[in-house]
Amino acid sequence: MGFTESMEKLRAEVKAEAFLAPSEGFTGDDATLNQQIKRMQRAEKDFWYFDTVYFPPEAHRQGYSKPGHLHRRIVASVEVPGIHWHLAHRDLAKTAYGLKVMIWKMLTGQAPICGTYAEDLRKARLLMSAVEFVVTNNPRLSGDYKLSVVQSSLDMLTIRSDTTSRTMYVSPFSPGRSVRGNNVHMDRPDFILADDLETSASSFKEEANTQRLDKIIEAWKSMRTGGTMLMLGNNLHPKCLANKLLKEAEDGIERDHVYIYPNPDWSHGQCLAREVPSNFRSAHAHNTHDRR
Repeated sequence: MGFTESMEKLRAEVKAEAFLAPSEGFTGDDATLNQQIKRMQRAEKDFWYFDTVYFPPEAHRQGYSKPGHLHRRIVASVEVPGIHWHLAHRDLAKTAYGLKVMIWKMLTGQAPICGTYAEDLRKARLLMSAVEFVVTNNPRLSGDYKLSVVQSSLDMLTIRSDTTSRTMYVSPFSPGRSVRGNNVHMDRPDFILADDLETSASSFKEEANTQRLDKIIEAWKSMRTGGTMLMLGNNLHPKCLANKLLKEAEDGIERDHVYIYPNPDWSHGQCLAREVPSNFRSAHAHNTHDRR
């Protein structure tokens, strides 16, 4: 009973905060098999087409804005293996785009085994539950891909597409629930979406930062070779891990396959962390060291 209540509580919380609004499925000529095949074939190769067709403006509950530089950087970064940490203030739809990118990779066969990751396991489970909410409440997606939830538990979400005959998996992870050893049928995750790895309640002591970074790198190295870990967050404090990595990169210190993308972080009209040169990222965008 307690398990059922926990899952119901997660789903209720996700529903209350979801970016997705009720929308209609395809109608008329768009509902024909021929149009369905054309959409899915084009969506396989083009995220922005996928986003436009399956998440139209009316499907965004809090209003729709055209993709900006931040969103395009997020999408472009997931094509490169490694750890990609995008830093920007809240209310810029970072998490919404992260979820849509992961769902796109799942449905198109690029990443059938995925994970969510956060400092707190409950937050990772909320992200996983958000995936379930999107695929079960978007009639365009569920109609074209014929989606059904095979399993939904605290530790695993399994989704089946009858159209593509693909089965997809999402598992939640945190520093306390390691990616290492949590394989699906002996296969390691292809893609991990991480959010809120640092919060205002986090410790920013040197030891805590070191442990946090070690856990992030361990998670990525526990993925399949060539996997991508997309991390979203805020640059909260001059002593936080994100700001430490920014300073290192600015000083010419590179970490293998760790890419960090700064945006000024504002709260109540005041920048919370030091400014970063506008050309910072371009100077550190081509880390080509071997994975291990």
